[in-house]
Amino acid sequence: MFGKNLHRDYLIQQKLSQVNYSDVRISISIRFVCMKTQTPLLTLLAIFPFTLPAYEQSMTQTPKGTIEVKTLPAMTAIEAREDGNYFEKDNKMFRKLFRYISDKDISMTTPVIVDVDPGAMRFLISEPEIKKADESTESVQIIPLPEQSVVSIGYNGKYSQKNYDRHLAQLESWLTENEAEWIVVGEPIAVYWDGPFKLSAWKQAEVMIPIQKRSDASLTVEPPTQSGKP
Repeated sequence: MFGKNLHRDYLIQQKLSQVNYSDVRISISIRFVCMKTQTPLLTLLAIFPFTLPAYEQSMTQTPKGTIEVKTLPAMTAIEAREDGNYFEKDNKMFRKLFRYISDKDISMTTPVIVDVDPGAMRFLISEPEIKKADESTESVQIIPLPEQSVVSIGYNGKYSQKNYDRHLAQLESWLTENEAEWIVVGEPIAVYWDGPFKLSAWKQAEVMIPIQKRSDASLTVEPPTQSGKP
């Protein structure tokens, strides 16, 4: 099927451990192909082993075409970082995180949370499996994600720099229109909900910017100067 471009064919049988989608038990056999370019199609591994979102009850998904303010719950994640842009280094970061969850027998969950530049990728760890993520390594860090208010825009489409930039620009316009009420308190992130076997046109994603109500912003107070001291 792949003709002369086919370099090596790995067959990975991975029986998903009781993945439950509305009481339907699913087992999936995944075929990975490495091409002559020697570039592994690591994004295919995003299907392994998917469970329901780790924080499904509290991390709601923003619908396509909607801009909304919402609160992300406190979560635990594992994170890999690379110098450079996420869309150029995503395979390297995925490989690090995938090796970690494989070694620790941790299920992969959705969504995946991303910093674009410089690149970072985070897998969320479900509550029952937090104890398995017992230590950071040289390439993977365990990080707590505190509760955070964000403005989010949902969209469907390819996970790409172009789509990220386009929807980030819409959020920035919204913030300009609402600057009397909200201030930015962090860097933007991308949130990717689907694995690679879903058609790009149907993939669900969000861009988020951490925000805070202007009325809640802490005021910086200078300490009083002690008299008689320079």
